[in-house]
Parts: sequence; structure tokens; C-alpha cells
Amino acid sequence: MASELARKNLKCKNVRVDMDTNAQGSISITKVTVTLDAKDAARCREAQEALTKTLGIQTEVLSNGG
Repeated sequence: MASELARKNLKCKNVRVDMDTNAQGSISITKVTVTLDAKDAARCREAQEALTKTLGIQTEVLSNGG
């Protein structure tokens, strides 16, 4: 994730990964939430689209400013 954001000159401040287990005990990532610095708030959608495409899972991008 950090490398994908770096290509767009963005830095993540925090990453949260939500995971789940199925009946067989397999662990899967269900959602990733990335927090950007407040100065990059206007670019959250751009970052979200890039990360969702790269990761292939639901990704939410927020900024420290909201």
C-alpha cells in the first residue's frame, strides 16, 4: 500500500486491516482503512480508487482532517 501511495506522492499516517475467519479457519482481509495526512484530504478519492484497484478489496481512505 505504501508503495502505491508513494507513486502518487502520498503518505499514509495509519492503516487498519479488518479480517475475518471462515468455518475452515482461513483468515481473509475484508476491508482496509487508510488515513492520510490532513494536507492530502482532497486526494482521498484518488487514493481510494488506486488502492481498491491494486488490492482488489474494499478500501476506505480518510484524512486526519475528516
